[in-house]
Amino acid sequence: MKAKFIILTALLFLFGCSRGWDYKDYFNFYNQFEEPSYVEIESNGFIYQLQYRPKEFLAINELKTDPAINNKLIESELTKYDEGLNYCLRISSTENVDVLTQNLPNDGEYYTRIGKLNVDFPYLISGINDADTIRCQFHHFERAYKIQPFIQVLFSLNATDENRPNTIQFEDIIFNDGRLIEFKNLENYYTQLPELNL
Repeated sequence: MKAKFIILTALLFLFGCSRGWDYKDYFNFYNQFEEPSYVEIESNGFIYQLQYRPKEFLAINELKTDPAINNKLIESELTKYDEGLNYCLRISSTENVDVLTQNLPNDGEYYTRIGKLNVDFPYLISGINDADTIRCQFHHFERAYKIQPFIQVLFSLNATDENRPNTIQFEDIIFNDGRLIEFKNLENYYTQLPELNL
């Protein structure tokens, strides 16, 4: 009798407990850029933080102002985000200054940088999965207007979970003299990210 009770308790614990997070904690993990939600590289006075943005996060972000938000509603939104894998690249200065003004050769370069972030960025970023290069299919540059000491570019790669990039490369002609910023071994990063409990 005691053995049956122990087995029953173990089964309830095993199947009754999920390793996933509730949607509020899950959303805040990504939205607040908590560690280890991103990988980071520092180069020549700049900090590059890359964050994968799962479709579950994007669905919650879309629904966050809906007072009826719940797991079922989140699930119904997921198919909207099946086309591509989404990321956020955050760039800041190690000197904690407006990154758009760091190392400017002249005042006109400020607007040139904004133009490159708006127009050239998709040609400067790509994912690599084994021998395949995965191109950026769209992007959005978020201006901070000197309120935050960083800029963010949201972008989507033409990929799926089956061919997720192991490496993401950014050729930084905007701030860092064309240096190649490589986020490598991303499979380890992906496996550390939480799952949403739906």
